[in-house]
Amino acid sequence: MVLLFAIPAAALINVFGQRDSNTTAAAPAATLTVRAPERLRGGLLYQTAFTIVAHRHIERLHLVLSESWLDGLTLNTIEPAPGQEGSRNGRLSLSYGTLDPGQRIVVFMDWQVNPTTVKNRGVDADAYDGGELLAHAHRTLTVFP
Repeated sequence: MVLLFAIPAAALINVFGQRDSNTTAAAPAATLTVRAPERLRGGLLYQTAFTIVAHRHIERLHLVLSESWLDGLTLNTIEPAPGQEGSRNGRLSLSYGTLDPGQRIVVFMDWQVNPTTVKNRGVDADAYDGGELLAHAHRTLTVFP
């Protein structure tokens, strides 16, 4: 009987995920903050917010996500939509144009965890000005069955 109540109790205290946490990468040119859950369950819908604040003029802003963001996860929506989407050596690259010092952009992505996915992996997000890396944020994502 205790086991029957232990699983829902563990879920209520966020053992199995969905509560957001922030990871911030501050650099001289820009600050990149990623707000997303660190632990998820199969079938779950969730949202990620990527905030980039410019500390200097950024001519060609790109938000670049590692392959592991898309492995076993379905990306449903990106808002605001990027001007261009592409691939940087297998990583998803989203282009957003220019930012002046002090300006920020918040990119929201809505996801769903594929039900058969069970994994623990690193997920990286990078902010670039063209080919110049501005900030790098590393997170760990755990997907429970």
